[in-house]
Amino acid sequence: NSGYQAMNLAVLAGAARLVLLGFDCRETRPEVSHWFGDHPVRTEPSVFSAMRAHFERAAPVLRELCVEVINATAGSAIACFARGTLDEEAARLAAAAA
Repeated sequence: NSGYQAMNLAVLAGAARLVLLGFDCRETRPEVSHWFGDHPVRTEPSVFSAMRAHFERAAPVLRELCVEVINATAGSAIACFARGTLDEEAARLAAAAA
């Protein structure tokens, strides 16, 4: 998905820490497949489990590359990265800049 590809680009550009926002990777309600509603062609639930599997395979590679990944997406179905919140990450950045 586009978020997975954005992570790849960030790593290729030299990022050492990634904070994920909007990476829920789950069906929000049975009647819609995305938090904003459906695409013209409905996304089947199996697509989300396949996406999660890709993230799970990428996690050890990212650790090997010393890239820290924090999933700050509330309710995310992606469980292979450390969890955090946007507020915690903003506070960490503010403290580092001080």
